[in-house]
Amino acid sequence: MKAIFLFALAFFFFAMKDSRADLIFRKQLTEFRFCERVDSLSAIDDNFSLGSFPYAVTIKNVGCHCKGACSTKANLQLKDDAGNQMTHTTPVCSSEGVDAVYQQVTAGGNLSAGEKLKMDVTNNPNPETDEYTICGSYLAL
Repeated sequence: MKAIFLFALAFFFFAMKDSRADLIFRKQLTEFRFCERVDSLSAIDDNFSLGSFPYAVTIKNVGCHCKGACSTKANLQLKDDAGNQMTHTTPVCSSEGVDAVYQQVTAGGNLSAGEKLKMDVTNNPNPETDEYTICGSYLAL
């Protein structure tokens, strides 16, 4: 009887180890955040580097904050180092004191180890002296 109990206990332990809850827990442990502060943005800011990662990642979402007058906020488009655009709704940059609304990257968010995450500015922000903080999250692969 004791042997059956130990077998059942061991089976339960290993079954729980591979459960969906464990997989969700592991996924949450590998999601990280990035932020980059940019002093000013203009329409000519194409291929602006937001940095790279020492391992393969998947960019999950992007959002931004604008500090200053922010009359016309920058529209941002993420892309990889080769210029392939990521699919996401254009994030509307929030003003000071307002929470950012993050837009999910739905396609093209995979970057290989060392590959740069870049962005384009697709409009004419006014004034160009506003300060931006661009943030997002990624999964380490």
